[in-house]
Amino acid sequence: MTGWPLLVLDGDGVLITSFPRAEFDRAHRWAHARAGEPVVELPILVEDLLVRVTWTIGRTSCTATRWGVLPDGPAPRLGCLLHGGARSGRETR
Repeated sequence: MTGWPLLVLDGDGVLITSFPRAEFDRAHRWAHARAGEPVVELPILVEDLLVRVTWTIGRTSCTATRWGVLPDGPAPRLGCLLHGGARSGRETR
């Protein structure tokens, strides 16, 4: 494969396979099929590092998340609910 491949990881962050970026539809369908298998660690992640998007695929869900790099300088305080930090952003339970 040349260029930036699509990476497919299991719920433990272990690389399962990769696909050429031009084959996103095939990679996406493959990840959904894999998520339906009974013994797979969920969620399955399909990561496109070039455009900074991760698809998080569960048995009945599929969510795309666009991410980026924080600007240079002091890191913003995002808070940590586990250590009494300020709450900001979306809270997940």
